[in-house]
Amino acid sequence: MKCNENDLFYNMDDAVAEFYYWCKFIWLTIDQITALTFRKNPDIVNLNSIRQLIKLGFNTEFTHEYVMRYRLIEQAQLGLNGAVELSKFIDWALLHKLDIPEEMKEVNNKINSGHNRIHPRTEATYQNIIAALLEYISGKTPGIGKHPSFTNESQLIDHLADKYQGYSGMSVSSLSRKLPLARNNFK
Repeated sequence: MKCNENDLFYNMDDAVAEFYYWCKFIWLTIDQITALTFRKNPDIVNLNSIRQLIKLGFNTEFTHEYVMRYRLIEQAQLGLNGAVELSKFIDWALLHKLDIPEEMKEVNNKINSGHNRIHPRTEATYQNIIAALLEYISGKTPGIGKHPSFTNESQLIDHLADKYQGYSGMSVSSLSRKLPLARNNFK
């Protein structure tokens, strides 16, 4: 299908990545890293949105490159359960001469030099604790009933974001990303 590629969602203003935001995360998904290598916002441009575009007949050079780069990064097996340590990815990309945005490297270096980040093992421990608590709240632990205040995870996220407003990492968007990641690491 012919189209003006400038009009497609991945070329809109909101599709541009905010590197300072994304590089604060120690672990990112393969999809998030792939989008960032194209200077794209992973919330807007991701494998699912690209595949939907292809299904609609919009097979562009960008969609082809996105899928190919995603597969390349996926095959590198840089992380656990689809999560990749950003600094490790950048080192791998430089070693294999993969074109990544200079700003991505600079912001990651600036963030890493500014403070000590949580060690991946410590982060995994926190994620396991979070996942175990989610299991208890949802009633998936044998002998423990479901918490009566929350019929689904979305209500829990809204409640936590409201109750702990202003605390780092307690926004709806952050909780929506982190809780499923914690649960996936627990399996």
